[in-house]
Amino acid sequence: MRMARVSRLAILAFLAVLSGGVAAQAQESAFQLVLPIACDIGRTCLVQHLVDRDPGPGARDYMCGTLTNDGHNGVDFRVPGLASMRAGVDVLTAAAFADHPVTMEEIEAGTAGLQQLTAVSPALVAFARAIGLSAGDTESMTIRGPDGAVLVKDDSAPLDRSKAQMMKFVGKRRPADGWPKGAYTATYSILREGRVVTEQTFDVTL
Repeated sequence: MRMARVSRLAILAFLAVLSGGVAAQAQESAFQLVLPIACDIGRTCLVQHLVDRDPGPGARDYMCGTLTNDGHNGVDFRVPGLASMRAGVDVLTAAAFADHPVTMEEIEAGTAGLQQLTAVSPALVAFARAIGLSAGDTESMTIRGPDGAVLVKDDSAPLDRSKAQMMKFVGKRRPADGWPKGAYTATYSILREGRVVTEQTFDVTL
């Protein structure tokens, strides 16, 4: 029972971080976990399944409940109904910097954005992948330099149809004298009917 209580507390602590709480250690290391789906749990989306914590043939979630299946190793979300499903819910699964134009294959393999960027990196490329885009949605990506000036910005044309997933990147080649030191910030936005429905900002320091 002591082991079960410890595991349960660990899971609860992890979920607290996902819902916006940041532990002291996370603050010190500037590392923060965020919910990877653009919805409000309990209002515009629901948790369908949790991780199975039962080591045997049964199924048990972290609260010793039944919101899981045997062997389920993830957290599944769902929207309340068909109208919400047709409207679409954006899920950001990857957003980072790289030193070259990335491919979907790199993102799927988890190798995109693993390079250590420096003042002599050949390029500065920001990329993001979104899942569940709707017809008419537009994507926008902007990179700003340490002084806040826009280095590059790209706005896509409205989608002609709904997309299961999309990948977008923008970048700039290294200046002749190298990249100025400091923090570079990228902002990726999805607009629907002219309104921002999802936005993610990320940065890298050179």
